[in-house]
Amino acid sequence: MQRIRGRDGSTVKLFVQRDAREWTAEVVRGQVTVDAVSGVMLPGAVGYLRITSFKETTLAQLDGVLRRLKPRAVVLDLRGPARMPGRAAGGLGCRRRSLPRPGPAHRLASPAGGEGGAASGPWR
Repeated sequence: MQRIRGRDGSTVKLFVQRDAREWTAEVVRGQVTVDAVSGVMLPGAVGYLRITSFKETTLAQLDGVLRRLKPRAVVLDLRGPARMPGRAAGGLGCRRRSLPRPGPAHRLASPAGGEGGAASGPWR
């Protein structure tokens, strides 16, 4: 990694290998940002929102996606962050943002398809 790092705007040549293919690519060094929230509209005006991490900008990104989609209902996918200790509670705190009301606020589902759990319940 030390050989890849350098001054923003400078270039570095990388040797890339994928399966049987090999090539050299020249890339420009710079800051990389990854959004923590993404979302798409599903049929029935249901917004599918995926939160991949919790950081300072997560709630603002969540608000932006909700404003853009204007969903009547929301599926909040916390699969990655929910596996991190203490992160599920932060994700459930996101529900108090601009999520549609009234109705069930959230329902936890396991990868095996079961649902329920201590965090399931109505808006409070």
